[in-house]
Amino acid sequence: MDRNLARLLALSAIALLALNLRTAVSSISPVVTFIQEEISLPIVTIGLLGVAAPLAFAIATSLSYPPARRIGVEKTLLITIGLIVAGHLLRALAWDSSALFAGSLMSLLGAGMGNVLLPVMVRKYFPNRVGIISSFYITLTAVSATIGAFFAVPVAQELGWRSSLGQWAILGALTLLPVIFLLKNSRPEARPKTGGTQKAIWRSPRLGQSLLCRE
Repeated sequence: MDRNLARLLALSAIALLALNLRTAVSSISPVVTFIQEEISLPIVTIGLLGVAAPLAFAIATSLSYPPARRIGVEKTLLITIGLIVAGHLLRALAWDSSALFAGSLMSLLGAGMGNVLLPVMVRKYFPNRVGIISSFYITLTAVSATIGAFFAVPVAQELGWRSSLGQWAILGALTLLPVIFLLKNSRPEARPKTGGTQKAIWRSPRLGQSLLCRE
């Protein structure tokens, strides 16, 4: 694939994925009252929805690197976007609070994996512009949080809460397009280099010396 075309597709994938990273978080809280009119949401479920984002993001960190090292970042992104889309659709079709939570957790896991994989994409396709591209997608991530909350209630009022939650699956599906064209570039990612002789900070002799000097 032509290098310039690959970079253009990669930039499109990075931008679209960044726009997906916070919609699952910000789009549900404004429509909880709409959901409660149709589905019973126990206090426990509402609390779990609140902690789902940090929980999913923590889990996603350990889930992202193994597949990227085996099959490549582009193919892993395909899985990531699939989780986001499937999660949004499950939330839109939720028949009870458990399905709603499962869909939220699924889409949030995908978003968490996207958080981890975006820097990998930036380093791979824009090694000389890491700072600029990183600032670009971080800005779009903030926009993602804003649009999720901004459109939630108006769409729920006009089309219902299911459409309000499900609309973000369309944005996720659009992200698949540039990623699919980049699959030919998917190669196993090298493990990050780490210093084998690095010691834990509490074993550092300099730390002991500094503590003795303070006594």
